[in-house]
Amino acid sequence: MKRDKEWDLTSPKLPPQKEADIVEAGLAILRYRGFYPMRYPSGKYVTPDGKRWIHIPKGLPDYVVPQFFVEFKRPGGTPSDDQLRRIDELKIYGLETAVVDSAEAMRDWLEARQLRK
Repeated sequence: MKRDKEWDLTSPKLPPQKEADIVEAGLAILRYRGFYPMRYPSGKYVTPDGKRWIHIPKGLPDYVVPQFFVEFKRPGGTPSDDQLRRIDELKIYGLETAVVDSAEAMRDWLEARQLRK
């Protein structure tokens, strides 16, 4: 018996998630729980008046939340060597960094530390 394509109920394959999807979901969870995540870009930037350059070293996590840092990754992604070194440096000062590759990982990281505002 031939199957009619019109009635094929096979689920379509979902496109792979990107890091931007993880960032959006992770930030929503943080804000919902009362945290104030701030973007922490790395690189070289010139001030708006053009008088000076600001250099933020590479390897710093993507976001800082007053109690911790967050490094977002695409699903299955891992921090670079520079990021791992910086995360280890932050640990020396008692600062934690959540490395998350999904909304669930963000939620679980917060739950494990019982962090809630």
